[in-house]
Amino acid sequence: MRIWSGRSVGLAAAAALVLALAPAGLAANIDPHRALYSLALQSARSGSGVVDANGAMYFQWGETCDGWTVEQRFHLTLDYAEAGTSDLSSTLVT
Repeated sequence: MRIWSGRSVGLAAAAALVLALAPAGLAANIDPHRALYSLALQSARSGSGVVDANGAMYFQWGETCDGWTVEQRFHLTLDYAEAGTSDLSSTLVT
């Protein structure tokens, strides 16, 4: 198994990995939670043209009678040296 040093793994992906690696018949106990993350550019590759990036991600993991719910909202603003600004947004509800 490779450990990703200095990089974030999506919470939904991490939770799915934990559930996939659990032995068959063993119930996973994951507490419902809610989090808000602030995103900011730490560094950019030379030649990428990106001069700044910032945004936020909201994540909520809930429990229902039959399973779990996941809600994730993501917004990122990218500033480019020569191309102006781009806004990226996504919403996932499952």
